[in-house]
Amino acid sequence: MKTACIVLGTICLLFFLIGCLPCFSWLAFINLFISLVGIIVGILGTSTMPNGKKGPGIACVIICSITLIFGILRVLLVGIGYI
Repeated sequence: MKTACIVLGTICLLFFLIGCLPCFSWLAFINLFISLVGIIVGILGTSTMPNGKKGPGIACVIICSITLIFGILRVLLVGIGYI
Protein backbone atom coordinates (compact mmCIF):
# COMPACT_ATOMS: atom_id res chain seq x y z
CA MET A 1 0.00 0.00 0.00
CA LYS A 2 2.87 2.35 0.74
CA THR A 3 4.26 2.09 -2.78
CA ALA A 4 0.81 2.46 -4.34
CA CYS A 5 0.22 5.62 -2.29
CA ILE A 6 3.49 7.18 -3.40
CA VAL A 7 2.89 6.29 -7.06
CA LEU A 8 -0.70 7.59 -7.08
CA GLY A 9 0.32 10.81 -5.34
CA THR A 10 3.08 11.41 -7.88
CA ILE A 11 0.80 10.64 -10.83
CA CYS A 12 -1.87 12.99 -9.45
CA LEU A 13 0.61 15.81 -9.07
CA LEU A 14 2.09 15.30 -12.55
CA PHE A 15 -1.31 15.05 -14.23
CA PHE A 16 -2.45 18.20 -12.47
CA LEU A 17 0.63 20.19 -13.51
CA ILE A 18 0.52 18.96 -17.11
CA GLY A 19 -3.28 19.39 -17.18
CA CYS A 20 -2.87 23.12 -16.52
CA LEU A 21 -1.48 23.53 -20.04
CA PRO A 22 -4.21 24.46 -22.53
CA CYS A 23 -3.75 21.56 -24.95
CA PHE A 24 -3.59 18.96 -22.19
CA SER A 25 -6.65 20.02 -20.25
CA TRP A 26 -8.17 16.56 -20.79
CA LEU A 27 -5.68 15.32 -18.18
CA ALA A 28 -7.51 17.46 -15.60
CA PHE A 29 -10.57 15.23 -16.00
CA ILE A 30 -8.53 12.04 -15.63
CA ASN A 31 -6.78 13.59 -12.63
CA LEU A 32 -10.08 13.90 -10.77
CA PHE A 33 -10.67 10.15 -10.87
CA ILE A 34 -7.05 9.27 -10.05
CA SER A 35 -7.15 11.70 -7.12
CA LEU A 36 -10.26 10.01 -5.73
CA VAL A 37 -8.61 6.60 -6.04
CA GLY A 38 -5.46 7.98 -4.40
CA ILE A 39 -7.43 9.36 -1.47
CA ILE A 40 -9.20 6.03 -0.95
CA VAL A 41 -5.97 4.01 -1.21
CA GLY A 42 -4.19 6.47 1.09
CA ILE A 43 -6.90 6.24 3.75
CA LEU A 44 -7.01 2.44 3.54
CA GLY A 45 -3.23 2.23 3.59
CA THR A 46 -2.94 4.58 6.54
CA SER A 47 -5.49 2.63 8.56
CA THR A 48 -3.63 -0.66 8.07
CA MET A 49 -0.08 0.64 8.70
CA PRO A 50 1.55 0.60 12.12
CA ASN A 51 1.78 3.92 13.99
CA GLY A 52 5.39 4.74 13.05
CA LYS A 53 4.96 4.22 9.29
CA LYS A 54 1.91 6.31 8.39
CA GLY A 55 3.87 9.11 6.69
CA PRO A 56 3.52 8.00 3.04
CA GLY A 57 -0.20 7.33 3.44
CA ILE A 58 -0.81 10.73 5.00
CA ALA A 59 1.31 12.43 2.33
CA CYS A 60 -0.67 10.65 -0.40
CA VAL A 61 -3.99 11.76 1.09
CA ILE A 62 -2.77 15.36 1.37
CA ILE A 63 -1.32 15.51 -2.17
CA CYS A 64 -4.36 13.83 -3.74
CA SER A 65 -6.74 16.09 -1.80
CA ILE A 66 -4.92 19.22 -2.94
CA THR A 67 -4.84 18.09 -6.56
CA LEU A 68 -8.53 17.11 -6.36
CA ILE A 69 -9.56 20.54 -5.02
CA PHE A 70 -7.48 22.48 -7.53
CA GLY A 71 -8.52 20.07 -10.31
CA ILE A 72 -12.20 20.67 -9.59
CA LEU A 73 -11.59 24.42 -9.61
CA ARG A 74 -9.72 24.13 -12.92
CA VAL A 75 -12.48 22.09 -14.53
CA LEU A 76 -15.15 24.51 -13.28
CA LEU A 77 -13.22 27.54 -14.54
CA VAL A 78 -12.77 25.94 -17.95
CA GLY A 79 -16.47 25.10 -18.06
CA ILE A 80 -17.44 28.67 -17.21
CA GLY A 81 -15.00 30.06 -19.74
CA TYR A 82 -12.52 31.91 -17.55
CA ILE A 83 -9.54 29.89 -18.73
